[in-house]
This record gives sequence, structure tokens and C-alpha cells, in this order.
Amino acid sequence: MTKYQSLMEKSEAEERLAIKFAQKGEQALAQFHKNASNGFKEKARNLTIEEVEEEI
Repeated sequence: MTKYQSLMEKSEAEERLAIKFAQKGEQALAQFHKNASNGFKEKARNLTIEEVEEEI
């Protein structure tokens, strides 16, 4: 698995949590996990080509 794949999987997991909390009416927790999801996506976007291909 590459560093990019790992970050994107973490982003997707956080997004799923955000959806679950939103469905339960827990808006603060939903927003927290949505922000975490966005943070992982941003980290993935900022990787260099070498870092994207790096296996972890």
C-alpha cells in the first residue's frame, strides 16, 4: 500500500463516521470527522510524486 492510498483510506473511513454521526443527529461529531476526512485528503494532495509512490 502506498502512502497516498493509506491517506485516502483514512479519509474515507472518517467520512463514513461523519455520515453515521450525522444520521444520529450528532452534528458536532459529524463535523469533526468530516474535517478529519478533509485533512487526510489535503495531506494526500500535498504529497510529492516520490511520497505518493512510497510504500508503507
